[in-house]
Amino acid sequence: MRNLTIVFHDAGGGHRNAAMALKTVLEQQEYPWKVRLLNIQELLDPIDLVQRATGHRLQDGYNLLLRKGWTRLTPQLLVLLQCTIRLHHPRIVRILQNSGRSIPPILCFR
Repeated sequence: MRNLTIVFHDAGGGHRNAAMALKTVLEQQEYPWKVRLLNIQELLDPIDLVQRATGHRLQDGYNLLLRKGWTRLTPQLLVLLQCTIRLHHPRIVRILQNSGRSIPPILCFR
């Protein structure tokens, strides 16, 4: 049996559903995969600066903006988020490496 970890997040919607659909299809194959879903936000909560400051996850704020239709600034927010990821990249890699779990090959959804 082949192992696969699908990494997803809940910002914007659809990522979790796509990951779950892919998991279902892979597990129903003639030679099934052992698929594990990994919500990356759960691992990265310790470095979520928005959560530290407000008690709410960054993804929750983004989802609120989408629900309200306040999307005018989302391109600028995306650039800010990408810069934050670059800044914290070494720490993110360490968190993934030290997650205490054996993580097989990863498929990421963006």
